[in-house]
Amino acid sequence: MPIPNRLDRAFQPGRPALICYFPIGDPETSGADPDLYLSEGVDVLEVGVPTPHPSLDGPVVANSMRRAMASGITNERACELIRGFRAGPGHPAAVWLSYAASARQPGFTEAVSASEADGLLVLGDAPAGVHKSIDTHAVGFLPHSPTNEQIASAGEATGYIMLAASEGVSGTLDGVASTSAASLSRLRDAGIRVPIALGFGITNGSQARRAIQFGADGIVVGTAVLNASMQGPQALRRLLRELRQALDE
Repeated sequence: MPIPNRLDRAFQPGRPALICYFPIGDPETSGADPDLYLSEGVDVLEVGVPTPHPSLDGPVVANSMRRAMASGITNERACELIRGFRAGPGHPAAVWLSYAASARQPGFTEAVSASEADGLLVLGDAPAGVHKSIDTHAVGFLPHSPTNEQIASAGEATGYIMLAASEGVSGTLDGVASTSAASLSRLRDAGIRVPIALGFGITNGSQARRAIQFGADGIVVGTAVLNASMQGPQALRRLLRELRQALDE
């Protein structure tokens, strides 16, 4: 019996969603365990399926992807792993996160479909129709200051939209840019109705609260989670607990 799509309940009224990067196949991330994410209230795992040139990611994520590729993670192997931990009872929603170059590889859509991922997020110039060929939620991405054309394209998302909380690539920054509130309002004024989560540079509880105060429906935390997972389970648990508590205040 198919597992219900968990993105449909990841965003609840009055409860901001906690979306975290999951470094699949990186041998240096001993703390990365779906059960740990679940126990600390993570709603969505953005599973980073490695690609050779992750242009929107800073060195921490890019290096993690390189290690995962060297350890043998392909689209086919990622499919097996995602399907495996998604079958666990109550696990967070799993979004397949990749880049356009990987989406153009033979067998990509078949691997995503077979993984039963709850959503697909393709960064870069995704092949036309890739989301329509896969029976799962389309997740969108927008830079901090998107063009009208980019906003129109992101309007096709059915799961959620990740909006960069600052300019540049992913990484640990000084905080959520104050212009994020205007960016969120602009998307709503443009008719975007799916949840919008702020990401890129959120590293602690105070920044998480600031993102929600600006009007985000959730947050995406990548580099900080990855750094913590390399320090071990306890470090990751502390960070996830801090973020969840901040969102629930």
